[in-house]
Amino acid sequence: IDARYDFNQFAIDNIKYFTGNPHLRSSMQFAVDFIVNDQISTSIVNYSADLAESEQFSDYVNATNYLYPLRFAASFAKTNIAVLNRTAIKDLTVDDQLWLNLRFFDGINNAWFDNLNLPAKEKMYVVSTKVHKFLSPTRIVLYSALFKQQYILKTYDILACTFPDHMVSENPSSFIKVDMDLCNQFPAIRE
Repeated sequence: IDARYDFNQFAIDNIKYFTGNPHLRSSMQFAVDFIVNDQISTSIVNYSADLAESEQFSDYVNATNYLYPLRFAASFAKTNIAVLNRTAIKDLTVDDQLWLNLRFFDGINNAWFDNLNLPAKEKMYVVSTKVHKFLSPTRIVLYSALFKQQYILKTYDILACTFPDHMVSENPSSFIKVDMDLCNQFPAIRE
């Protein structure tokens, strides 16, 4: 059943989750719920123009900041990210708590996160960090006490890979907080 659907013949009900890195469109796959004979059937679908042109895909991508590059044609994505990275980081101060999406560690050319094989693919795995300092108006340093590491983030990284504390606490069904127990279950998280 996988990848056999013609999007013109079956209606998309919902997109459940994705794998891959949006900077590498060929790596992207989506778990798509199709309506087939009045039944929901889930299939893993590769990124394609047909999928990208669907209303459900547009809604999903616009609701998922990590997928920001997919909001644009590939030729415009890098330009839009470069413009964002010249924009000052606002509404943050030193010691603010931010939850960092583990997908941040994929960068723009890796798929480290998917190789962890974490169980809840539809959820965002986040680790607690604090704003340690500003390097410039467009770059900050976050510190993770769990990982005992500092990370430099640009404006785009803040948009795509961080969540304020209130968002995580108000939407517990969307997030899994990475803690020592999870790291012990999946040691590659700390590697």
